Amino acid sequence: MKRFIIKIVVFLLPIMLICIPIGLLLKVYGESYVNFERIITDDKYELIGQKFSESNTLGIKTIIANKNKPKVVAIGSSRVLQFREEMFKEPFYNYGYTTTSNGTILPSLNLITENSPPKYLILGLDQWNFNKKWDKSEYPSYVSRNTNIKNISFPSIPAFLKEVLESKNVLSIPEGMVGLNAVNYNNGFRRDGSRDYGNRIEKLELNDTTLEDYQFKNTLSRIQNGNNRFDYGENIDLSDLKYIIDIIEHCKNKNINLFIFMPPFAPSVWAAMERSENYNYIKEADKKVKRICNTYHVPYFNFSSPGLINYSDSEMLDGFHGSERVYGKILLHMAQFSSEMESIIDKDNLIQTLNETSHLNMFDKPTNISADGF
Repeated sequence: MKRFIIKIVVFLLPIMLICIPIGLLLKVYGESYVNFERIITDDKYELIGQKFSESNTLGIKTIIANKNKPKVVAIGSSRVLQFREEMFKEPFYNYGYTTTSNGTILPSLNLITENSPPKYLILGLDQWNFNKKWDKSEYPSYVSRNTNIKNISFPSIPAFLKEVLESKNVLSIPEGMVGLNAVNYNNGFRRDGSRDYGNRIEKLELNDTTLEDYQFKNTLSRIQNGNNRFDYGENIDLSDLKYIIDIIEHCKNKNINLFIFMPPFAPSVWAAMERSENYNYIKEADKKVKRICNTYHVPYFNFSSPGLINYSDSEMLDGFHGSERVYGKILLHMAQFSSEMESIIDKDNLIQTLNETSHLNMFDKPTNISADGF
């Protein structure tokens, strides 16, 4: 028996010598063994950017939104993440990156509107949500939302160790940074829920040719091949519009002032989509959603192309994610047609900042580097 125990110890010892240090590193870098409930309660975070546990985003954001009880909330996919608290007069939280289709919007919304619903809701509707070649679900296929937070994750050990070894912060993790993306790349969700893309912003402004979507080559390839959200489509499934009606009626029942918009594509990307003549479903979706919103008196805006606001390719983060500059212009345009929106945005701050800086994260570098107004 004693010899058997010794063999077991000898066998397990090398494993423990490997697993324990890795476990400690996972905790130090915020990828595992993280008590997010405590971090959020104690306000001990500045940027949350987990590289291997992004599935925690919905759970983390739901806790923060319900704790802060903001009056203004933005909801949608990653394409609403550039709305920031500096753009508003009222307490704001960005609940973006929590939906993936029209059928996930209301279940996500229910998580934060049960007890203390916001007074204003800005909803981004991705165009491809209406393309059945991308979302093949049938109404009412509501997708339940899992808000469980994985406090223990098991990423690829080689990939994790590679990130650690390449880190410039091996010996000192910046205070308030949670997760490898935050620690290594300044990439993550700020306290207001918006996303700072960190090093990627710097590369964009330096015209770094190593960027994955440099000059939108990745996005344009999707358009050429008709895949990865850019699947071709002629018509929409009209039953898909019932999701939008359900969301509008939910907001009316909760006395939430709703604003709906379709997010922008880079101008050159939109031009390529139009040349291809393979995305007619977007025009049909725009027409039908506009009709529904007019019926329910909900402000609706289609920013797919640079027709409503003036923005350029250089103000985009990639082919279909606008920068803070673009989203600041979106709010200013909305305010021209909605007194409710005008009452909640910080119009003077938006205009001044747009005029004072050309930085993509315009509230982080308010320096006069652009002589032209927006």
